[in-house]
Amino acid sequence: MPCLNGMPYLPSAIESVRKHLPAENVEIIVADGGSTDGSLDFLRGTGVILLEGRDGSLYEGLNKALARARGAHVAWLNCDDTLHEGMAQLLSKARERDADMATGEAVIETESNTSGWFSHHHQRKASADSLLFGVPTINSRIFSRRLIERAGPFRTDVGLSADRYALLRLLSLSPRRVFHPATVYRYRSHKRSRTLARTWHSSRNVHRAHLAMAEVLAAEKPGLIDQDVLTAFECLSRLAAARASLLAGHLPDGLRDALAALTRHPLPGCWLRAISLRRTFGGIGSGW
Repeated sequence: MPCLNGMPYLPSAIESVRKHLPAENVEIIVADGGSTDGSLDFLRGTGVILLEGRDGSLYEGLNKALARARGAHVAWLNCDDTLHEGMAQLLSKARERDADMATGEAVIETESNTSGWFSHHHQRKASADSLLFGVPTINSRIFSRRLIERAGPFRTDVGLSADRYALLRLLSLSPRRVFHPATVYRYRSHKRSRTLARTWHSSRNVHRAHLAMAEVLAAEKPGLIDQDVLTAFECLSRLAAARASLLAGHLPDGLRDALAALTRHPLPGCWLRAISLRRTFGGIGSGW
């Protein structure tokens, strides 16, 4: 778990691990990046493995926690989210099937504790297309340590797209995958969330991170992703970033991205491909 000023959500996150996972052979590792809101005082009294020290991003914190982890399986929990009771069943299934990636369902809850979104991972197996255009929900998955070691640490140069990039990397290694039809993870949508704040500012940060990841993928040319799909993803992300920037009040960035989207992709084929993929995968969990 990465943490930076996680109160008041942090206590329920820790409690959910102890409630929904077996106590034996399970370690909770929290990488705190320098909290000042009482998170550290709380964590020091919970018996978790606490890694203290400032870091450049939540992914640097996750990498530190991964380096410290000793378990055969790994899962990630945001400090403002909670595990659901299905996580224990998912872990059991991963162990029984010796799976590298085990996926369950995820929900997004609002601050009034009402469910506003469900992942529907059961509808499809994960693919490069679904991981680019769908909702990645990396937290609703358990991974084997052997797969994590093969994939390497989270990238820290693609911002909030590091989850999506990591899943693409993990999928490219052809892991053994299983699915368990139960809700295992609850995301919280609230004003302080980096990805689920439902503001134009947070949306701008997400789409600009997508652009950074698209540049990395274009340079790497991974065989998992068709070039026309990657081009469509970059095209749609740039237009989405432009829209969010304009509505968030960042006029120069918005105009720059809008102009780049139109000049880099003047032919209608790219736009039609992007619209088609968005309609197929947009707003739906990226599969298992």
